[in-house]
Amino acid sequence: MAILRAKTSSGSFNRFGVQTATVESFEDRSSQFAWADVYLVIEFAVEGSKYTRPCKVVGSFDSNPDGTIDGNSSLLRKITYMCEAFGFDGGVNQHGDWVDQDEKPIDDIVSYLTENYKGSKCTIYVFKERGKDGKAYTRVHNKILKEQTGSDADLQGYIDWMKKNGYHKEVDPSETNDSSTPQETIKVDGLGDVASL
Repeated sequence: MAILRAKTSSGSFNRFGVQTATVESFEDRSSQFAWADVYLVIEFAVEGSKYTRPCKVVGSFDSNPDGTIDGNSSLLRKITYMCEAFGFDGGVNQHGDWVDQDEKPIDDIVSYLTENYKGSKCTIYVFKERGKDGKAYTRVHNKILKEQTGSDADLQGYIDWMKKNGYHKEVDPSETNDSSTPQETIKVDGLGDVASL
């Protein structure tokens, strides 16, 4: 009997939009930026891609007159998204210090997150945004969700609402001036060599 092989062909494999990803690493860059109370970079490994994608939890806290953090701070929302996606019951206290679920100080947030949440499965949204230098860069939106049934639809609904109301702007993924998005070729059964961004 002859061995059968499926005919393969080339095509594009979309790596933008809602994706399933795994936390690869954390980096705290807040010491490099005087204006940032938090500058945490989470690298996600997207399923089917050999390249990681960065998600930045970045900003400064809005403060109340007494110096405590305003509960409506956009940075606090970003931290909350991250904590809920990982199942982390800690976060920041009213003074902006990292604490665990028992409100004990966390001296090294990167070590803590790496030890407890590296490898976490999440639902993320990958897109291109315009950098200050005019180039397009691939990013992960800071609204991340725990990967579970319905999380992809929930995240897509949130992004759609953000776009409709002018809170989220994207660059067409076909722009290729992004040095952080190398061309990737993968072999997929029945598809042959597939170029992926």
